[in-house]
Amino acid sequence: MRIGVPNQARDGESRVALTPEVAGRLKARELEVLVESGAGERSHITDAAFEEAGARIGSSGDALGAERVGAPGHVPRGGSLSRVALVHDWLTGLRGGERVLQAICELYPEADIFTLVHVPGSCGPIIESRRITTSFLQQLPGAERRYRHFLPLFPLAIESLDLSGYDLVISTSHAVAKGCKPANGARHVAYIHTPMRYVWDQFDAYF
Repeated sequence: MRIGVPNQARDGESRVALTPEVAGRLKARELEVLVESGAGERSHITDAAFEEAGARIGSSGDALGAERVGAPGHVPRGGSLSRVALVHDWLTGLRGGERVLQAICELYPEADIFTLVHVPGSCGPIIESRRITTSFLQQLPGAERRYRHFLPLFPLAIESLDLSGYDLVISTSHAVAKGCKPANGARHVAYIHTPMRYVWDQFDAYF
């Protein structure tokens, strides 16, 4: 499999999808890495550094023409396509955390979503179009409105989600989603938001 690393830098930003160290690890897994010339320039990473790690330097077309484009989190184990699960705390409205989830959904169009509680129709078409699996909290009376009152059950509920069969699990968490239990050998990438405010302050704003 070929992995493309295009120049993603924009005005005022200095980012690159992967480092030479990661490129070397991918090369060791017999994956070909194609880096657009200058992709690491704003991060002070030279083309020579990528070449020393085993990557090949090419044009934008070379990088974008690869079978997979972007960060190593997109790279499945063993060179075959992964089953991807997205785990989110709860789906009860379209706020900042859900907009992050939307962006991840667009990166993984085949991914399934797992969450504690879901209010159907509350999160926009990108999220709502996915297969969404909820925890046992969904069955409790008033869960869609009073889910925060079940806080003591959150850890158990998130651990109860069945993620067997998924090679890559991406959690977006400000509460307990990061505590999900992927299958043995699966990769878990956690996107951590600011912790839930009502635990520390602003209780009256949420209850």
